[in-house]
Amino acid sequence: MLVKKIMEENGDILTPIELHKCDSCGTELPHTAPREEYGDKDLCGDCAFIQGLITEKEYLDRHCYWISLDDLRAVVHEGKVYVSNSKFPWEKDPDDRKFPEYIKWRSAVFERDNYTCRSCGQKGGVLNAHHIKSFAKYPELRTELDNGITLCIKCHREAHKRKAAHCE
Repeated sequence: MLVKKIMEENGDILTPIELHKCDSCGTELPHTAPREEYGDKDLCGDCAFIQGLITEKEYLDRHCYWISLDDLRAVVHEGKVYVSNSKFPWEKDPDDRKFPEYIKWRSAVFERDNYTCRSCGQKGGVLNAHHIKSFAKYPELRTELDNGITLCIKCHREAHKRKAAHCE
């Protein structure tokens, strides 16, 4: 639905802009933004996709045109649209490092090491809690305090480079 016309500064001239309102969620869309028209209804892409009026491909083509990734996916989950070129939050493996025990482990490593890089002695700044035995190879040691060490970004990168060189 056309809700109003406004004047937008475009360089040194004013340009008329029509604003349309999504009849489902109320989002205001400039006339240049993609929207879905169904009879007398205007819908934003999200609402049209959520309501099943357009396919995933149509949604991605029309409403995510600024992203040029071939493996992009869009899904509706619990009433919201998610777009990703990797896993969605509910698909992520518990190996993801955001689980509560991991967060506690990370804090405990930093506290034990007094927020100081154990390699170069940098105190504070951006620090990483590094797994001495690999996070991926030793899942049973992921949250063992003795399997962690505080490293600054530079030393953390160096530790991984040394490990990669050692494996070659």
